[in-house]
Amino acid sequence: MAVPQAFVLTGRVQRAWRWIGVRAVAWSIALPSLMLAGSWLADASGSGLAALVFAMFVTFALVGTLVGLIEGIGLVDLIRMSAGSRDRPSARSDDLSRCAPSLAGPMIGGPLA
Repeated sequence: MAVPQAFVLTGRVQRAWRWIGVRAVAWSIALPSLMLAGSWLADASGSGLAALVFAMFVTFALVGTLVGLIEGIGLVDLIRMSAGSRDRPSARSDDLSRCAPSLAGPMIGGPLA
């Protein structure tokens, strides 16, 4: 999925190909975490169905949060590079707001709609 997403980001952010690396890092951490969680869930299955379902939801929520956090940091970094805020000591909130319309364009009535 990272390659098509990087293709969509091309022209909207600089160095869009870095998105492939961001996703690779996020999922190289998430997939082993899911495997470890699988062994933990096997142990939880002895506690009954309700405990198993609860443990599954908690585990998947934690792994999803981890992936979202890594990808979110990576995407904000790509947007900041496009906004040119790397040259400044700190990013201002209006730096990101200039890029937001170009990223949301295809999703919300943009040129691809």
